This record gives sequence, structure tokens and C-alpha cells, in this order.
Amino acid sequence: MKLSLRGRLVDHLKRLPRVLTNGDRLILALASIVLFVGLIGLFMHSASRPNSDIPVHGGELVEGIVASSLADVDKEVDALTTIGLLRYNEKGEISPAIADSYTVSDDGLSYVFKIHAGVNDASLVGLLKDPSSGIGTDDVTLSENHDVTIKLHTPYSPLLGNLTKPLFPYGPYEVQKRSQSEILFTSRPDFVFGEPRIAKIRYKIYPSQDALNRALQQGEVLAGSGIKDPVKGFTLYTVNLQRKNVVLFNLDRDPWKQKELRSKIVHKETLAPTQKMVLTTLNDPQFLAKAQSLKDMYTPLGLDIEIRSVDALTMRDSVLAKRDFDVLLYGIDTGRDPDPFPFWHSSQIGGSGANVSGFINKEVDSLLEQSLFITNKDERQKKYDSVSKIIDEHAPVIYLDSTSVPYYASTKIQGIKMGFGISEADRYSNVWEWYLLTKRVFK
Repeated sequence: MKLSLRGRLVDHLKRLPRVLTNGDRLILALASIVLFVGLIGLFMHSASRPNSDIPVHGGELVEGIVASSLADVDKEVDALTTIGLLRYNEKGEISPAIADSYTVSDDGLSYVFKIHAGVNDASLVGLLKDPSSGIGTDDVTLSENHDVTIKLHTPYSPLLGNLTKPLFPYGPYEVQKRSQSEILFTSRPDFVFGEPRIAKIRYKIYPSQDALNRALQQGEVLAGSGIKDPVKGFTLYTVNLQRKNVVLFNLDRDPWKQKELRSKIVHKETLAPTQKMVLTTLNDPQFLAKAQSLKDMYTPLGLDIEIRSVDALTMRDSVLAKRDFDVLLYGIDTGRDPDPFPFWHSSQIGGSGANVSGFINKEVDSLLEQSLFITNKDERQKKYDSVSKIIDEHAPVIYLDSTSVPYYASTKIQGIKMGFGISEADRYSNVWEWYLLTKRVFK
């Protein structure tokens, strides 16, 4: 009877012990030991090799947004779908965006930008020439090597800051679907910094902060802003807005014309006799809370504060436009460039100007005018410091605090960097570097 191949192999193995000599058995045993030790060593080597988890493209971030209409999320949508010629990073530093690099002439009149490959530079020129761009000139040209040149008649130091405004439709994401309750974004493969690591971002729109809080607690979303209480499994990040809460004295009204009185209030000195103050502010919980805090703090010092709250329309059309206030508690936005010119130069009194306190000082005017022509950041700051010193001496304002916006994100989301911001939407200052998925690699 013929045996199968398997049968013959088994038969040979059974006979093997009878045909092996003692020397053969010793060699076989040693070989087995060497093989076993080698396998263990190979395993240990693999286990001890340096390794790391690296981000990979994919995943979906579901973020909760509080809004009564789609118009309420326009800034967030713009932050994801558009980008500026330049951008502010999370440290507040001007960094490349569509422009890979730029140079400024010594006289501060010519700016040349190297545009990222693949961007329609001809359309950039048209958008930059539009008055809404805020660059203050229409002398924008495109060279044969695709450099964009902006020429000014006089130096204008805020220009680079204004060029961080997201004007161009080349942001990290595109809108894929939109409804009253959701917006879906998908990553752009041709984004200037490479395709974002998170493949999709989905906005879920909630009618109130309480509704968003519940969604966060129940795990319906991976992120949300404006959350007040800590959430387990989530990390708190903060966007520090360029929005300062201040108390402004109306310098055209008695008794606030008196520098000595203002100075005592600013420096929290006791007043005698008691001084009455009508403090106007927005009918907003945060501002009303600040107003009450000021009242509680100053009452023992002899300042009797009456709080006058107004709606947003009255604030705009009467309080600010007509300067209808004695003392004003308000939030001022310094904008994309920290230039204090709009708030303290005498030319900005009245009309739509932001010098609502009516502050006039020739030295301050001169310093602010000089700063407009200085492109060197450090030199400009020296002028601003001199302005601040004079403002402190004349006490037309009490600086309270800056506004910050909390943003809770699941610990599953990594790579988030947050800090400087013009608006809440600047939480996305490096959104293309955020990631949900990783893979392990050995070095």
C-alpha cells in the first residue's frame, strides 16, 4: 500500500530518533536552542525599537454651534473656507498664508508677495483692489513671475495686519452641504499648507447654550465654544480676543472734564464728598455683571454709581453716535492691527470715529501720526508706549480686562493650538493641523 506524501513524512519522522547518532542529537538540540534564543531576541528587539504615533488624514469632527440662523455662523464658515494673503498665528505673529513670503521696501511704499503655486493670482489682484480689502490703495499689480506688488503713496504700517483678513476662497475646507441645522465641510486637497488632517468637519446648530451644553455632556459633539463648566474627557482651550473692556469718561461733560477727579477714580482713591456717576452699558448679562462689580467696588470709595442699560440699537445710534453718556462701560475691538489711532487721535472724534471720549492731545496726535509711517514693529511699539503713558497721565479711560472665549474639545482631537484671536472664529488658526486618527511607525 502506497503512503501519501503526508504519511511518508510522518513515517520518516518516526524513524528519525533511531537513525540519529548521539552527536546528531546534540547538534539538533543546540540548533533548537539557538533558534529559540534568536526568536526571543528578535521579539525583544522589535518591542524595544523606538516608535511613535503620527497623524493621518481622516475622521470627522462634529462641533456644536449656537445660532439662531445661518448668518450667525458666517465668521466661522469664512474661517474654514477662506484665507488671507497673510495670517496671524496663535501667538499673534504675522505669518505666511497664500503668500509664501514677502518683502517690504526700505521706504515702506512697496510690498512684494510671492504667491503660493496653484493659486489664481489674477483673481487675488481683483480682490485686493476692492475697497473692502482695507489696504487703502488700488495700485496692485501682477508681475510675469506671478509676484503681487502693492504700492502705496505714503507708508501705512497697519497694511500687513489688514492683509490677514480672510478675503480669498482658498481656505482649508469647502462647504459640502448646508441646512438650517447642519453644515458639512470637507478638506481641500490643494490647501496651501497641505490637505487638512481631519477629513470632515460637521457643524450641528443648536438654539441655545444650554442645548449645546447638553449635547456636549451626552457625547453628540466633539467640540463647542462658550461652555462654562468643565466637561469630562474634554480639554479647555482659550481664544484671547483683541477686545478690551473699558470705562470711558465723556470729557465734554461735567464733572468728567476734571482730570483730577478722573485720576482719583482710575487709581481707586477715596472721594469726598460722594460723587454720583451714571454708568451706561449694554443690556447684556456680561456687561451688567461688570457694571455691578464696579458699583460694588467703588461705593465704599465714595462713588455712587447708577447703572443705565441700553439695547444694542440705542448704543449704536445714540450713545456712540451722539456721545449720549456721562461714563460708558464698553468693549472696544483693536482689530487686526494694534494701532490705537482710531481710539485716541483727535480726528476720530464725532461721526463714526472711535474716539468717543473726546480725548484731545497734540502730542498723542503727533505720535500716532508718526506711527503710521513706521513699518518696524519694535519702533512702532515705542510710539505706542509713549501714547499709553500720556493716556495714563490724563486718565480718560479705565482699562478693565480683555475678552477671552472658552473652547472645549474632546481629548480625541489633537494638534490644537490656540491663543491670539480677532474673533471667536480664530480658534481655527491652525485647524489644518488638528487630527483625530494616527498610525504607529517604527524608527
